[in-house]
Parts: sequence; structure tokens; C-alpha cells
Amino acid sequence: MSKRVLSLADRKRLRDEAIVDFRHGFINRREFMLRATAAGVSAAFAGKIATAVAAPAPTPQRSRWQRQAEATVTIIKGPHHPDDARFWEQMKADFEAAHPDIALNPTFFKWETMDAELTAGYASEPADVVYLVDLVLAKFVNAGQVANITDFVDAESFAADKAGIAPFTWDVTNFDGGTYGV
Repeated sequence: MSKRVLSLADRKRLRDEAIVDFRHGFINRREFMLRATAAGVSAAFAGKIATAVAAPAPTPQRSRWQRQAEATVTIIKGPHHPDDARFWEQMKADFEAAHPDIALNPTFFKWETMDAELTAGYASEPADVVYLVDLVLAKFVNAGQVANITDFVDAESFAADKAGIAPFTWDVTNFDGGTYGV
């Protein structure tokens, strides 16, 4: 099948008469514009339909650490190193820079007076966070001074966070089938 070569006059006539001659592979300007417009409109509608049936755009989720209120968190612990206070001052500065609405107040007890200091603290204004080594944790759990957090840590909403914590940590904080901690 050979294509017939159209003369310039025939091409002009086809163009001017808005005739499409597919036998010869020619398309006039009017037909080209019509098809291009149809393709563009089709693409636009396809995009709109895809957007309409697609999953909704994700909404930003608040981090549980984002500001909910200005707060001061007091932590008390015994020293583990002679430079512990300096270490905690740096940690405090780093934490407060990352969380400007939360002030960190690290305090220290002396190991030899730990019982008296913590008991006095529990009686008046307890610290928000008490760092207890596993050797003394059971003593404070038995005295009712450490919260049972079993329901919280076993909740499905905490599963991903819990998986990121070393398993031995859960063993150390388990007493009589319950998990105890801050």
C-alpha cells in the first residue's frame, strides 16, 4: 500500500475545508486542535478523578512530645559519675533547645541518704521522674512509691514504642506480674 503524495494545492484544500484524510495520514489544523483539546481535557479530568478517589492527604500528626503546655520536669537520681552534674547540665541544655516549652530540672540525691531524701520528696513535692537503679527499685515498689504502669505499657498504642526498648528493661521493672516505673 503506497501513500499518494498530495500536491500543495490538495493539501491546502484539505486544510481549508477542514477535511481529515486518514488514507494519506494527513490531519488538518482544526482536527489537530480538536484532538489536542480533547486529550488535554481528558487528562485534566483523569487527574481530578484520581485525586477524588485517592486516599485523603495526610494530616500532620502532633508528636506526643510537642508543646501541650509549658512545663517543668523535675528528675532526681543518684550520681553515677563524678561529672554527672556537668553531664546533666549539657543534657538539660540540649533537651531544652529541642523542646523550648519544657524546662528540665535535674536534681541529685546522695546514695547514703537516698531513702530519707526520696521519702521526704514523696511526702511533699515528688519529682516527676525518679531514676532508680534496679538494686533498689523493688524496695520502692513494695513501699508503693513507684507507679504500676502495666496497662499503659501493654496497650496496643504503646506497642511500637515498647518494641524499641531493650527487653531486659521490662524484666527489671516486672514485679508480681506488673510493670512498675515512672
